Parts: sequence; structure tokens; C-alpha cells
Amino acid sequence: MNICDIISFGKATAFGRLTYLLNKFKYGDSLDSPNELIYVQPNRIDKLIVPSFTSSRSVLNSYILNGEWDRNITEKTCVNPRWFENENAHEHTVIKFENFEYYTSVREYILNDKEWNETRFYEKYQKTAKNCSNWSNSKISEKLELKKSKIDLIYKNIKENGYLSQKELQNRGYIDKRPLLPPEYHEIRVNIGRDGEIIFDDGRHRMFLAKILNVDKIPARVVARHTDWQKTKYDIMRIKNRGGFNHQIKANIQHPDIKT
Repeated sequence: MNICDIISFGKATAFGRLTYLLNKFKYGDSLDSPNELIYVQPNRIDKLIVPSFTSSRSVLNSYILNGEWDRNITEKTCVNPRWFENENAHEHTVIKFENFEYYTSVREYILNDKEWNETRFYEKYQKTAKNCSNWSNSKISEKLELKKSKIDLIYKNIKENGYLSQKELQNRGYIDKRPLLPPEYHEIRVNIGRDGEIIFDDGRHRMFLAKILNVDKIPARVVARHTDWQKTKYDIMRIKNRGGFNHQIKANIQHPDIKT
């Protein structure tokens, strides 16, 4: 890491900390720390956001965001988020997993024993990469093989060891320890819409395999919460602190982002 990276990291850390403290003052104990994890059911998450908030904002923070980002749903298919972003002028768009061709092709590759180079994703990636990026055939092939290698490696690890958290993977030596950031920052990332819907953000290969292999629960870090959802969390916390409706809250609110 060079001096410019260190300065950039320091600025992002300071900004993230300031944002967190301001939101903490407003929302109190209902606001979770940026590296606090929730446990989600992969097969109950059926949408993802493009571009991810992770790619467009500092990974060092979690955000409370207003607006229509959680309702801007499209029925269009997406080959690769990078090119889909260009089509939509970087407007945050919610896509269904069933319309995400990378995911459906990985599912076919794993579950139906389809050859990787015969999947729709492989074919469309080749065509789109040439049109959008002007990459050489060798570079496109290299990218596609790298994706296959990641899928194979994660699939093998989950089949042999179950789904392991980033901390467990580090402790067992499967991945290297990363400097500066705790392992929680590298878990699958999700967002939560105004009504509590969990929308996938980033960590696609692990999410794909968790869904395909029917993993019951996985750890995830929340990148963005809709303002309305954070207000709901705050209201629930106030009711709990008053000692009223505590049993009702425990009985009726089972959301993984709500502490009961």
C-alpha cells in the first residue's frame, strides 16, 4: 500500500466515523456499527442492486439513504453489472436474481453439469465484452476462466467445510489476512429497503453458491438501510426501552436486522 492509498484510507475512515457518530446521535442504539453482522437466508433474497453501493461508496461505512433506490425495479435481464450500469447511467436499479444471467448460468453449471463455455453467460459475456470494452479474445477468455476458477473454489470449500465466515476462513488459512480492515468488512454485503426487504449488494460468487447449495443462513454486512427502515428500527427500540409491547415485538418481528 503506497502513501496515496494510506491517505485515501485515512480520509475514508475519518468520514465514515463522522457519519456514523452523527447517525448514532440521531438514531441511538437502533443504529448498528458498520461492521456488525446480521444472519440472512440466501434463498429469501431474490433481488440485487446495480451498481452496488459498495462500488459507488466507501466500503468503510454503512449508510442511511432516502430515495427510490429500493423501488426502482426492472424486468430487464443483466449479463454483467458493469455493462448494465452503463446502460442505466449509473442509476441504482434493482434486478431479480432470475434475470441475472451470471447467476442462472452458474446454477446451470453447478446443478445441471452444463459445460461452462456453453452457458448463456459465457456466450453473452464474450459478445458484450467486445462491444463495451474492446478487449482481446485472450483477455476475455482469461476473465471467464478466472470466474470459473472462483466458482469452483468456493463450491468445493462450501461442500467440504460448510459455509464459513471470513474470520473462519482466515483462521483456517483458506484466505490471507487483509491489513487494516477486520474480516467482517469482507462478508457478503446487503441493503435493506424501506419495508425491510433484504436486497443483495456484493459478494456475488459466495451468494450464488449459498443460494444454489441451499445454505440455511450466512453472515452479511449491511451497506445501506433505507431511511424509513431505520426509522422503523428506532421506533421499535423506543417501545422496547419503555417496557411496553415487548412480547408483541418478540412474537411479530422476526427480521434479522431487528434485535429482540
